Amino acid sequence: MQKQTFTESGNDALMPLFTPLSAFDRTAKRLVVTGERPLTNLSESRRIHFHDFLEIGYCMSGSALYYIRDEIYPVGQGDIVIVYPGEVHDGCNIRAGSSIWRFLFVNVSVLFADLPDREHLIQLTDRTKYRGRLCGSAEKKRILPLLQRIFDLFDEQEPPPREHPYLALLTAAILYETERFLPEKTSVLPEASEEMQRIVAPAVAYMMSHYASPVRMETLCELCYVSEGHLRRVFTAVFGIPPVAFLHKIRIRHACAALESSEDSILSIADQCGYASLSSFNRQFQKILQMSPSAYRQVYRKKPL
Repeated sequence: MQKQTFTESGNDALMPLFTPLSAFDRTAKRLVVTGERPLTNLSESRRIHFHDFLEIGYCMSGSALYYIRDEIYPVGQGDIVIVYPGEVHDGCNIRAGSSIWRFLFVNVSVLFADLPDREHLIQLTDRTKYRGRLCGSAEKKRILPLLQRIFDLFDEQEPPPREHPYLALLTAAILYETERFLPEKTSVLPEASEEMQRIVAPAVAYMMSHYASPVRMETLCELCYVSEGHLRRVFTAVFGIPPVAFLHKIRIRHACAALESSEDSILSIADQCGYASLSSFNRQFQKILQMSPSAYRQVYRKKPL
């Protein structure tokens, strides 16, 4: 039985917080590879979600923002992102159609079922031990040829070779190459149950729709029908951070888009994103992205779209 949790967006539409494999390809049992496609635009994004398979995305052109667990990554042409099963994430274009991607989705427990090192490979995708990320240049150099070979297999054959023996081996090789870049210290997260997902879903939808306005914890608790302490605990179990920190991540992600795609002043952008003062905005921006808003604009406005 597929588990599914829904939440309401600002337009009362239903959005899955947990995305089942069937949402990507109903016939895929081992591996799913999409063709070239753009990401959802930030203005339309209500898709922060997680699923039970490994996701590797390759940015073919343009620029975008990726949210993985509790980090925001500006992404450009040639970059690779890795998201582990169960990690909360979302990728979005800053401008409409501003980036084109190709993705690899892997059901690791099934794909590696016949490999002798199956347990170790699955452990390398354990989100309670490792974090998804934007790959650095050294890591990208190691895994891009392997990823491209997988894409070539799908381009060369019709229908796609879902049972091709190279798929498991090439995917395993990618994980072996990433192993050397994994941190020595692990960041253990508690397991988020389906009930926990259901509890926090209304709070997630509300913050994504009302990030530009003051958001009170009392409102979130009322929406979720839980106490403040319980909401903090459950939210942290699902997202790795408490509600207030999540709200700042959403606001700063929208600020990044405005800094790159508009001529608005930094003061105006701070106000648009829900900050009552420029100093508060600058402090949160620096904390999350390790650079000032003005520095971000100088760097990422230069990226080709």
